[in-house]
Amino acid sequence: MVSRDFHWPRQYEFVRKYVRDCEVCQHVMPSPSSRVPLQPLPIPAEFWKSVSMDFVFGFPKDFHKNTGILVFGDRFSKMVRLVAVPESITAQVCARDFIDTIFRLHGLPRELVSDRDSRLTAEF
Repeated sequence: MVSRDFHWPRQYEFVRKYVRDCEVCQHVMPSPSSRVPLQPLPIPAEFWKSVSMDFVFGFPKDFHKNTGILVFGDRFSKMVRLVAVPESITAQVCARDFIDTIFRLHGLPRELVSDRDSRLTAEF
């Protein structure tokens, strides 16, 4: 944020030292031991054999009181299927949407990739 509006010599060093010595910054920033190293996912070779799923919330309510979207994405083609969902979606409803939206049209994928959202890990 600082570099967007200001610049001075050795600005990076100053900001780095400030963040290192800032008590609030240290409480907010995750510790190095709690960070899990990311692993790249292998590139799929077929359509709809590796499917990613995620939620997007914050939309205005529709006439069914849905405020979110469940996004299913084919990692090979980048094609997506979208399902309108309520904020209070359960893992059971999510599984039903998966069956109705992906399995019914494309069969069972080999991989299902998610960010381990609590809505998914609760009962899925």
